[in-house]
Amino acid sequence: MRTFELSDGRIFRKEVKAIILNENYDTLLVQPCQNEDIAWTFVYGGVEKDETSTEAVKREIFEKIGVQNFISVEKSAICHASELDPSIKSKEGLDYDGSISDIFLVKIAGNSEIHLQVEEVKEFCWVTFQTVKDYVKTPAHLSIFEKTATEFGISTARNKY
Repeated sequence: MRTFELSDGRIFRKEVKAIILNENYDTLLVQPCQNEDIAWTFVYGGVEKDETSTEAVKREIFEKIGVQNFISVEKSAICHASELDPSIKSKEGLDYDGSISDIFLVKIAGNSEIHLQVEEVKEFCWVTFQTVKDYVKTPAHLSIFEKTATEFGISTARNKY
């Protein structure tokens, strides 16, 4: 796991998050096993030592949902930082204080077969671009989605992809 220390001594984990679209502009959402507070979210995971964030997002997508046939993988200018609640850090025995995530917009073929890593992902669903907000209830994750959609012109240029 790749981490780095801030000037105040806090340790942050380097992560990636993937907003995954198919050719119909449907968005893939997952239910992670380990985080009961998150109903639906995007594929995410840590960046390993000596791994770029682009390599990490491709690896995490393959590990979590078994997909390798990418049409495009685009890194957003958005970087998301979050701090762990101290009670969660203690309960789960984590050795870091939060995470800093690079965000990616990933396009996969519509006929891609999804094979879940059942130890980490309970289930998945495809939702329309317009209904993501009905599923993603974590405000920070919804904000990441909206900002990334705006950055890449998804909401106004559905034919771009």
